[in-house]
Amino acid sequence: SVAYCEKYPERVEHLVLLSPVGVPKQDVERSKAYVNQMSWTRRSVINTVRYLFDFGVTPAGFSRKLPSSRSRSMIESYVQGRLPVITDPQEQQTVTDYLYHLAMIPGFGEDMLSRFLNATAHARKPTVDRIPRLQVPKVSFLYGDRDWMDIQGGIEVHEQCMTDSSAPEVQVYQLQEAGHLLMVDNWRGMHAGVVAMCGGMSTLSPHYPMPLLVRSSSSSTMS
Repeated sequence: SVAYCEKYPERVEHLVLLSPVGVPKQDVERSKAYVNQMSWTRRSVINTVRYLFDFGVTPAGFSRKLPSSRSRSMIESYVQGRLPVITDPQEQQTVTDYLYHLAMIPGFGEDMLSRFLNATAHARKPTVDRIPRLQVPKVSFLYGDRDWMDIQGGIEVHEQCMTDSSAPEVQVYQLQEAGHLLMVDNWRGMHAGVVAMCGGMSTLSPHYPMPLLVRSSSSSTMS
């Protein structure tokens, strides 16, 4: 979406980024130190996964090489472990079926992952320095409070834009009780946040909780 705004700024009035990947730069030394303190076995696994990712091997591509029963079992474990907010057994099964069949079809967008990201999910061309140069009026970020996408990336963009009068207006929000999958973990709050960002605050139900405004170009104080 940032690349689209770079190419067609006249078509975008407001860029909304929901738990975006690829914003901050990677701290290479910190990443190395984190891996080096692991056991030899864990370091070997991590290094193997990174090697495979750099050569275009994706989780879905890997699962297509396994027997169908093993692939489905892995996806069931993922749904139960990563999506605890889904407690209804029938909903769990529906999501598992959806993800399983999505993984089994030939790869499409997933084949581009290693071109844009490295194995630590950092962008090869981070957007932290690109967003402040966008010729669009406004950019809003929304992160979860337990998001593995680093909110500091959005905050750093805001700080850069505050020093440049030609940069976009930037807002950074944080959604409570949500991880990276905002629309699953707290769909009411995500809905409220997106609608409010786009100027529809007056249409929202009071039963829809608003995310916390962490930074805003129009106000230097936190909400």
